[in-house]
Amino acid sequence: MRRVRITSELTTAPDGRVLTRAAGPRRALVLAVASGTALLVGSTAVLGATWQGEPEPGAEISAEELYAGDQRADSVRLGYFPNVTHAPALVGLQAELFTEHLAGTAFHAETFNAGPAAVEALTAGAVDAAFIGPTPAIHSYAQSAGESLYVVSGAAAGGVQLIVREGIESPEDLAGADLATPQLGGTQDVAARVWLAEQGLTEDVAITPTDNPQVLRLFEQGRIDAAWVPEPWASRLVHEAGGQVLVDERDLWPEGQFPTTVLAVNQEFAQTYPQTVKDLAAATEAAVTWLDDTDEGQVHRTLNAQLDEDLGLELPAPVLTRSLEQLSFTTDPLQEAFPQLVEDSETAGTGEAVDVGGLVIPAPGETPTDQNGAPGVEEED
Repeated sequence: MRRVRITSELTTAPDGRVLTRAAGPRRALVLAVASGTALLVGSTAVLGATWQGEPEPGAEISAEELYAGDQRADSVRLGYFPNVTHAPALVGLQAELFTEHLAGTAFHAETFNAGPAAVEALTAGAVDAAFIGPTPAIHSYAQSAGESLYVVSGAAAGGVQLIVREGIESPEDLAGADLATPQLGGTQDVAARVWLAEQGLTEDVAITPTDNPQVLRLFEQGRIDAAWVPEPWASRLVHEAGGQVLVDERDLWPEGQFPTTVLAVNQEFAQTYPQTVKDLAAATEAAVTWLDDTDEGQVHRTLNAQLDEDLGLELPAPVLTRSLEQLSFTTDPLQEAFPQLVEDSETAGTGEAVDVGGLVIPAPGETPTDQNGAPGVEEED
C-alpha cells in the first residue's frame, strides 16, 4: 500500500539539463491507501475537451451547491510546478499535508514546467487538480465555454518581476531588446505583453517564450536582455546573472495584490467528489499557515528538500530569502483581479472576452486536527 508520486518523463532542471524521470523507490512514500490505482504518465488531450455531468455544461453553480456533498474520490492526481511561487504545493508534498488531509484517498502528484501545459492536462482530465497561474485557468474556462475547471483556492500572490541586464535603466532602453517569458499565453507572458503595449514598445521588443531554466542560461550568456519571470527565477537572475529589477509587477496592481498561483480543479471531478476538493483546499490552507508560522530556516529546508526531490538541486539561502520576500501566500484567490486578467489577455492578443463569474468558487478549508487536537506540521529541532 503506497502513495506514489510521479513526474513527467522529461523535466528540465534549472541548470539547463534535461532530466529523465522514472518512478522508483526514491519517488515513493508509504501511506495506507487503496491499491491498484493506475499511474498517469502523460496527456495529449487538447484544451477544447468538454465534460458531461450535472449541472448542465456551462451553467453557474453556487459554492453551497458545489460543496454540499461529502463524496470522496478513491484517488486524486495533482499537478504543480517546482517553483517557489508554488511553495504551498511544495510544502504540502514534503510535509505530507496532502496525504494527511486526503485520508483514505490515493494521492499522485505530477510536475509541469508552465501553466498552459498543466491546464491542458487538467482540462482533459489527465490530472484532477493543479496549481496553476490564473491566466491559463481563464483561457481554459473561455475555450470550454465555462465547462472545464473551477478555481477553488488561492495559493500565492506577487513574486513576478521584469529583470534586465546592466545598462537598461528605463522602458525606453528596451527598444531593440530580446525579452523572455515562461510560455506563450501564460500569466507572465500576458503581463509582459500588456506592459510593453502600455509603454508603446510592442513593435520594438522581441518576446520569446522560453522555459525558465533556459532563461537563466540565455541571460548569463548575453543572448537575451530581459525576462519577465516568477520566483525563484527573478532572484536567480539577480543573484547569479547580475540582473537588475526594472519592474516589480506588484507596483502595477491596486494595493500590490495580484494572484500568481491558484488551485484549480476539473469541473466534473469537483461536482462528483466535493469532499475531496474540500480536502485539497484544507491541505492548501494548512500549507499556507505553515509557511506563515514557520521560521525561515525550516522553510528553506522544506522547500529545498522538495526541489531536490523534483529537480535534483537546492537553492542558495540568499535566493530563497529574496524569493520569499517578493511573495505572499494566501488561500484568497483574489477574485476581484480576474476581470482585469481577462482584459489583459485581450490586450495581449492571447485570449478573448469571457464572463468569469462562474470560474472562481472558493472551497471551505476545513482543516482537520491531529490526535492532540492541534492542526499543523511537526517541525525539526
